[in-house]
Amino acid sequence: MVIDTPPAIGIRQVAPYFWSDILVLVLTPDVFSLKGMADVRNTLERVRTRNPGLILRVVVNRHHPDVSREREVIDLIAEEFGDDLVRPVLAESRSISGAVSERVSAWNYSYKSPVRAKAMRDVCEEILKIVLNSTN
Repeated sequence: MVIDTPPAIGIRQVAPYFWSDILVLVLTPDVFSLKGMADVRNTLERVRTRNPGLILRVVVNRHHPDVSREREVIDLIAEEFGDDLVRPVLAESRSISGAVSERVSAWNYSYKSPVRAKAMRDVCEEILKIVLNSTN
């Protein structure tokens, strides 16, 4: 089961963490994500008192590789979350918005951006490996 919660830390957003096996935190490489990292860490510490087996993985999305400040933010995220950071970092892509506007799956639209499609597939495979290993 996948529970998609809004990117906020409130009782409605955090409650599913208590029943989850894996938390996939999606961050964008910006100042707002940096400000929220301490809140995420504090929340995880509290949740893990009741759900000690909760696995965290962090995905960085909507990265602009040519923006040096974003690369710096990604370095800080990597420093904070270490091995919990899933690679590759996902670059900003018009493929997703294009797929939505054309009402097709991102996979069917991905021929327009095969490099980004491969990155997305790699991230999904990493998460699926964790899911499959946690159910055994």
